[in-house]
Amino acid sequence: MRALWFLIAAAPVVCAVSPRPTWLEVAPANPLLFGRDASQRLSVIAHYADGSARDVTALAKYASSRPAVATVQAAVVRAVGNGGARITVSF
Repeated sequence: MRALWFLIAAAPVVCAVSPRPTWLEVAPANPLLFGRDASQRLSVIAHYADGSARDVTALAKYASSRPAVATVQAAVVRAVGNGGARITVSF
């Protein structure tokens, strides 16, 4: 029981060291890719309530709504087919 209490008490310390961003800035906001294998590197900046900002491009998670149209890996979006796809970025 004592170990469980310690883990719960430690949680606020982790939050204080790693605050959550208030918003993410992704650039370019609306990349357009023309042609199969065309690619575009994304940049992700986390903005915090205290006014600070941090480049989290390498730490962010990426997902494509239509992997048959566009894939995303290591912050690089690549066209693999015709159509549109939504790229979701989270941190």
